[in-house]
Amino acid sequence: MPEHANHPDLAAHALAGLPPAAARAVETHVAECPECRREPERLRATAALLERAAPPFTVPAGLEERAMGALAQGPVGSRLPRTTGRIRLAVAVAAAAVAVIGAVFVGIRIGDDRRPPGASN
Repeated sequence: MPEHANHPDLAAHALAGLPPAAARAVETHVAECPECRREPERLRATAALLERAAPPFTVPAGLEERAMGALAQGPVGSRLPRTTGRIRLAVAVAAAAVAVIGAVFVGIRIGDDRRPPGASN
């Protein structure tokens, strides 16, 4: 038997956020559904805890507009200056150069170890 999914409007009903017709539909469902019967009270208790979790504060003027504007511009990484890409390229080139120089040095050291004693460089 599939797991029961709570009515999608239970949370809104518990917080008195539904229009009257939708609220009646949820109340009818809750009256007939034992799985959903306890859920509204649990949701109300959770909402009450959240109200006490942090003191209310005033949102700075224009914050919503600035936040929505920033979201509309896309991910932060896509707005980095071009120099960041150039810096990454320079670091990658430098790392590759260090790796090549290290490999050459290791190759020379291995070659020296294979020479017979007394052989000249």
